[in-house]
Amino acid sequence: MASDNVKGRTVRGILATIWLAGGGQMLRFASNLLLTRLLFPEAFGIMALVQVIIGGLVMFADAGLRGSVVQNPRGDEPAFLDTVWTVQILRGIALWLIISLLAVVFSRFFQQPQLIHILPVAGVTLVIQGLHSTKVLSAQRHLQLGRHASLTLASQMIGLIGTAFLAYFLQTVWALAIGMLIQPTIALLLYARYLEGHRNRLALERASLRDIFNLGKFLSISSIATYVMNQSDRAILGTAITVDLLGIYGLALALAQIPTTLTQRIAGSVLFPLYRMRHPLDDLRNQTNLFKVRRLLVLAGCSMLSLVALTGPWLVETLYDDRYKAAGGIAVLLAVALMPRMIMTGVMNSAVAKGNSFAMMAVNLSTAIVQLTILVALVPSFGIIGVSVAIGLAPVIVYPLVAYYSAQYKTWDGWGDLAFFVTSSTLTAYALWLHWNDIQTVVYLS
Repeated sequence: MASDNVKGRTVRGILATIWLAGGGQMLRFASNLLLTRLLFPEAFGIMALVQVIIGGLVMFADAGLRGSVVQNPRGDEPAFLDTVWTVQILRGIALWLIISLLAVVFSRFFQQPQLIHILPVAGVTLVIQGLHSTKVLSAQRHLQLGRHASLTLASQMIGLIGTAFLAYFLQTVWALAIGMLIQPTIALLLYARYLEGHRNRLALERASLRDIFNLGKFLSISSIATYVMNQSDRAILGTAITVDLLGIYGLALALAQIPTTLTQRIAGSVLFPLYRMRHPLDDLRNQTNLFKVRRLLVLAGCSMLSLVALTGPWLVETLYDDRYKAAGGIAVLLAVALMPRMIMTGVMNSAVAKGNSFAMMAVNLSTAIVQLTILVALVPSFGIIGVSVAIGLAPVIVYPLVAYYSAQYKTWDGWGDLAFFVTSSTLTAYALWLHWNDIQTVVYLS
């Protein structure tokens, strides 16, 4: 009965995550289609820099709060949840103050004077998100994700509509900056009102702080490394190409990242709690079922990436006007580059589920260092082509470390990974040949 209950929650959790990620991507696409007709590429380039900066600070100060609630045996206790919520609030306020104080520094570094005023406003989102209830984390801990997904999509829909109105009336980058505040504010109200769970109060319990720190000390470094992997491309490109081309790159990246966003959400929201409930170290019979779940996840992700690689230019020509045509070839390159990372989706969650956050940190930090090194070496000379090489090559170089750690937790699927790598390499090679003219355009622009 318990096994059937976990299986049912797993299936419902996957469906809810697909509903949330898929619906969210559709809303973002609708937003892009609408906003690109109201605003110029420069606005998207500036906001790409804003997101890089805010995302970096968030990752830098990641205390591992979500992982603590999902993994810790005390994750349902009110004292523990209240401590998590209080730390979350303090973190949000501190990050907003830091980003406001450093706005001048960032504006000079990227040579964008508007960042001085935009960053303090956009940074208010960090304070709002810090107030979000731990009911969200509790829902993830128990794979009860359906209502959370629906509420999140509702908040995103309202945020899209609000941003569109702002863009219509303001027709400047400020529409995007102010629009960033709408979705988290609506989500804050909806989560507090409609999600079930503990109602938070301000509290700091010493034992809970110790538990959070023990898991979070390595997750913080891991999050910084994840930021470098996900954002360093735009940060370095921002110093090497025009802001208009950076905005076009951002649109292509949004298209190519749809599959990785979906699979990473499923891995974090479903596979991670599933490892906690049914870990192979507890019973080796769990290994077969977990392999099936992860293989299906990777298969779906690689299939979607292949679709983007094969149809990227057509999608861009269909969805956007001629100003964004170069995004098609860029999307092909990025979809190909993201394949190795897709194949490794979710495997290191098995270590964190057993309290070993060091293993994930080691893998993410190694990947970030390798990727950053390649970016610094190639981007000044090869631009966007150098970015695609760095993103694709770094996970391959670090794969032996992934295999080493995952084997310790009985979750290394070497034959499965090899099959996906060979198949995806064949498909992506065909995509590169098919769209070679579009890729040559990217080479010229870079």
